[in-house]
Amino acid sequence: MIALGTPDDIHKYVRRLCEEIGPAGFIMAQGCSIPPNAKPENIKAIVDATMGR
Repeated sequence: MIALGTPDDIHKYVRRLCEEIGPAGFIMAQGCSIPPNAKPENIKAIVDATMGR
């Protein structure tokens, strides 16, 4: 999704994770690494959604 999705898709998905799982202790993290083909605008969408923007 980070490589092929749109920033809007990413933002909606991250917000859903934070809202549905967040109250129980969800931690947003990059995992092992960010894929080398990840779109910079999608990474920004993750950060923005996590910060509630």
